[in-house]
Amino acid sequence: MSNLWSPTIVIGDAAIDPDRWLFPRQFEPIKPGSTVRPTFTVNEVSKFFFARSSAWLRSNERKAFWDEMPLTNFLGREVGVRREYTLFDIERIAHSFAQSGFISGERLRIALRLLQLEAHCWRYLMDGAI
Repeated sequence: MSNLWSPTIVIGDAAIDPDRWLFPRQFEPIKPGSTVRPTFTVNEVSKFFFARSSAWLRSNERKAFWDEMPLTNFLGREVGVRREYTLFDIERIAHSFAQSGFISGERLRIALRLLQLEAHCWRYLMDGAI
Protein backbone atom coordinates (compact mmCIF):
# COMPACT_ATOMS: atom_id res chain seq x y z
CA MET A 1 0.00 0.00 0.00
CA SER A 2 1.31 3.41 -0.94
CA ASN A 3 1.69 5.99 1.79
CA LEU A 4 0.86 8.80 -0.66
CA TRP A 5 -2.53 10.35 -0.16
CA SER A 6 -4.61 10.46 -3.35
CA PRO A 7 -7.57 12.78 -2.84
CA THR A 8 -10.75 12.16 -4.79
CA ILE A 9 -13.21 14.91 -5.55
CA VAL A 10 -16.80 13.94 -6.27
CA ILE A 11 -18.79 16.40 -8.34
CA GLY A 12 -22.52 16.07 -7.81
CA ASP A 13 -24.00 17.82 -10.82
CA ALA A 14 -26.07 16.06 -13.49
CA ALA A 15 -24.77 18.48 -16.15
CA ILE A 16 -21.13 17.52 -15.60
CA ASP A 17 -19.77 14.16 -16.72
CA PRO A 18 -17.02 13.27 -14.21
CA ASP A 19 -15.46 10.77 -16.64
CA ARG A 20 -14.56 13.20 -19.42
CA TRP A 21 -13.03 16.62 -19.93
CA LEU A 22 -15.25 19.41 -21.19
CA PHE A 23 -12.39 20.42 -23.49
CA PRO A 24 -10.15 17.47 -24.42
CA ARG A 25 -6.69 18.08 -25.93
CA GLN A 26 -8.00 17.65 -29.46
CA PHE A 27 -10.76 20.24 -28.92
CA GLU A 28 -10.43 22.16 -32.20
CA PRO A 29 -12.46 25.37 -31.87
CA ILE A 30 -10.22 26.85 -29.15
CA LYS A 31 -6.81 25.54 -30.14
CA PRO A 32 -3.88 27.99 -29.74
CA GLY A 33 -3.60 30.36 -32.67
CA SER A 34 -7.34 30.33 -33.36
CA THR A 35 -8.70 33.84 -33.79
CA VAL A 36 -12.32 33.22 -32.83
CA ARG A 37 -12.44 32.01 -29.26
CA PRO A 38 -13.13 33.39 -25.83
CA THR A 39 -9.99 34.36 -23.97
CA PHE A 40 -9.63 35.68 -20.46
CA THR A 41 -6.97 37.72 -18.65
CA VAL A 42 -5.47 36.64 -15.33
CA ASN A 43 -7.76 39.10 -13.56
CA GLU A 44 -10.87 37.85 -15.37
CA VAL A 45 -10.08 34.18 -14.67
CA SER A 46 -9.37 34.75 -10.99
CA LYS A 47 -12.45 36.89 -10.35
CA PHE A 48 -15.04 35.24 -12.59
CA PHE A 49 -14.19 31.54 -12.22
CA PHE A 50 -12.73 31.47 -8.68
CA ALA A 51 -13.93 34.68 -6.93
CA ARG A 52 -10.36 35.42 -5.89
CA SER A 53 -7.61 37.93 -6.65
CA SER A 54 -5.19 37.72 -9.55
CA ALA A 55 -2.32 37.44 -7.02
CA TRP A 56 -4.00 34.31 -5.59
CA LEU A 57 -4.23 32.77 -9.08
CA ARG A 58 -0.61 33.54 -9.99
CA SER A 59 0.71 32.24 -6.68
CA ASN A 60 -1.26 29.00 -6.81
CA GLU A 61 -0.37 28.34 -10.46
CA ARG A 62 3.25 27.99 -9.35
CA LYS A 63 2.41 25.74 -6.38
CA ALA A 64 -0.32 23.54 -7.87
CA PHE A 65 -0.05 19.83 -8.59
CA TRP A 66 0.05 19.32 -12.37
CA ASP A 67 -0.25 15.66 -13.35
CA GLU A 68 -1.58 15.77 -16.92
CA MET A 69 0.99 17.88 -18.75
CA PRO A 70 3.88 20.21 -17.98
CA LEU A 71 2.98 23.57 -16.45
CA THR A 72 4.24 25.65 -19.36
CA ASN A 73 2.09 23.82 -21.92
CA PHE A 74 -1.23 25.31 -20.91
CA LEU A 75 -1.07 28.16 -18.44
CA GLY A 76 -2.14 30.91 -20.75
CA ARG A 77 -0.59 32.40 -23.82
CA GLU A 78 1.49 35.55 -23.92
CA VAL A 79 -0.33 38.20 -25.95
CA GLY A 80 1.65 41.44 -25.94
CA VAL A 81 2.27 42.27 -22.31
CA ARG A 82 -0.41 40.03 -20.82
CA ARG A 83 -1.36 36.38 -20.56
CA GLU A 84 -4.62 35.09 -21.98
CA TYR A 85 -6.35 31.88 -21.00
CA THR A 86 -8.74 29.78 -23.07
CA LEU A 87 -11.56 27.62 -21.73
CA PHE A 88 -9.21 24.63 -22.19
CA ASP A 89 -6.61 26.28 -19.91
CA ILE A 90 -9.10 27.25 -17.24
CA GLU A 91 -10.55 23.74 -17.00
CA ARG A 92 -7.09 22.32 -16.32
CA ILE A 93 -6.35 25.03 -13.76
CA ALA A 94 -9.64 24.31 -11.94
CA HIS A 95 -8.92 20.57 -11.72
CA SER A 96 -5.34 21.16 -10.62
CA PHE A 97 -6.37 23.65 -7.95
CA ALA A 98 -8.94 21.19 -6.61
CA GLN A 99 -6.39 18.35 -6.53
CA SER A 100 -3.94 20.66 -4.76
CA GLY A 101 -6.53 21.68 -2.17
CA PHE A 102 -6.68 25.36 -3.20
CA ILE A 103 -10.39 25.14 -4.00
CA SER A 104 -13.14 22.86 -2.69
CA GLY A 105 -15.11 20.32 -4.68
CA GLU A 106 -18.04 22.76 -4.69
CA ARG A 107 -15.84 25.55 -6.12
CA LEU A 108 -14.61 23.11 -8.78
CA ARG A 109 -18.22 22.29 -9.69
CA ILE A 110 -19.06 25.99 -9.99
CA ALA A 111 -16.00 26.69 -12.16
CA LEU A 112 -16.84 23.76 -14.45
CA ARG A 113 -20.47 24.91 -14.80
CA LEU A 114 -19.28 28.44 -15.68
CA LEU A 115 -16.92 26.97 -18.27
CA GLN A 116 -19.73 24.87 -19.66
CA LEU A 117 -22.08 27.86 -19.89
CA GLU A 118 -19.44 29.98 -21.60
CA ALA A 119 -18.80 27.18 -24.10
CA HIS A 120 -22.51 26.97 -24.86
CA CYS A 121 -22.62 30.74 -25.48
CA TRP A 122 -19.79 30.35 -28.01
CA ARG A 123 -21.51 27.27 -29.50
CA TYR A 124 -18.58 25.00 -28.65
CA LEU A 125 -20.75 22.59 -26.67
CA MET A 126 -24.12 21.88 -28.19
CA ASP A 127 -24.94 18.41 -26.93
CA GLY A 128 -25.46 18.74 -23.18
CA ALA A 129 -27.86 20.23 -20.72
CA ILE A 130 -27.05 23.68 -19.44
